Amino acid sequence: MTTRRTPLLVLAVATVLLLVGTPAGAAEPEVHHDGTYWDWDAPANFVGSEGAYGITITGPNGATLSTAFSTSVCANGSTYNDRVTNYFAAKRRQLRLSGYTLSNVSAIARPTGTPQKYRRQRMDFTVRNGSVTKKGELTFDYRFSAAVTGVSYCDARDLVIVSNQSKFATLRPTLVSINNSLEYFGPGPCTPAPSTPC
Repeated sequence: MTTRRTPLLVLAVATVLLLVGTPAGAAEPEVHHDGTYWDWDAPANFVGSEGAYGITITGPNGATLSTAFSTSVCANGSTYNDRVTNYFAAKRRQLRLSGYTLSNVSAIARPTGTPQKYRRQRMDFTVRNGSVTKKGELTFDYRFSAAVTGVSYCDARDLVIVSNQSKFATLRPTLVSINNSLEYFGPGPCTPAPSTPC
């Protein structure tokens, strides 16, 4: 993981940018960022912190996009479908135990154009963060990677877009646009999705 080059001082950065940035109501200019492992486009009042296996991009009103890859031993199960079901169930259970309220939970499905054993699940959520309620969307990706000496390994990718609940409808198109602009050049498992082209 590379050293973070931009501190994630979200509230401070957002406050300063709101005070000295463009006039109220004016759109922030789009900026292209060339990183070590990631390239991305976003309004000028968004900042990013990247590493070899993930990136977090933040903006005003709690706007955040975060995505990360990992590889680990596959979830338990007698078949691959069992392992997939158990993996996603564990992710949802962990969120609920952490205070997340989930809604619009999609079926576990194989996205078009992905490998045979690739699976994805999406959901909306709200969660309290201090005195502020956050609203966002989560996407979990999972796929078989390799079997090594009888042990099965799976790749996973988590993607979240979130902001203060009152501003999510306004900020969501910007966060989706940022996600679609992402290009990844790192050593992690490459997810065949529009936002991370292989």
